Amino acid sequence: MIGENYDMKSFNTYYTTKENLESFIKDENIQNSSSLLIQIFSALTDRNFISTLLSELSLFLPDAVIIGTTTDGEIMNGKVSSGKVVLSFTQFEETTLKVAATEHEANGFFSGKYLAKELISEESKLFIAFVDGLHTNGEEFLNGISTVNDDVLIAGGHAGDNNKMVE
Repeated sequence: MIGENYDMKSFNTYYTTKENLESFIKDENIQNSSSLLIQIFSALTDRNFISTLLSELSLFLPDAVIIGTTTDGEIMNGKVSSGKVVLSFTQFEETTLKVAATEHEANGFFSGKYLAKELISEESKLFIAFVDGLHTNGEEFLNGISTVNDDVLIAGGHAGDNNKMVE
């Protein structure tokens, strides 16, 4: 994911139910837009749950850009939790957001390079990436990005599975 302008407002919540999500979006007056970034940080690794959550978010905010990762712990508003799902909504005013994904290759270098080529332009200010926590060498992933652009800020991290080290 790439962001190109920082005029923004952020809202965070724990996901509990579809109804509570809809109320949160209305109460915070979160507007559907292609400049709305939704980040998901989920302790729940069940693919059906994640698919349902994505469907709900897309129903309420169909134009938003959604990225996310599974976790070994979640952070919201400066507090650490475990076993929960944090949703972070960032409403940019004039930011162009782009998103891409790739299957992990044997060396994280190639994944980093591929994603950087797909996403980074001259106007890019930030690159957010989440990578597999078991099979991706983070340093090599970052090295791949650097071959394309070594000036862009990078944020993100390795996905987790609640410290099970299985998936």
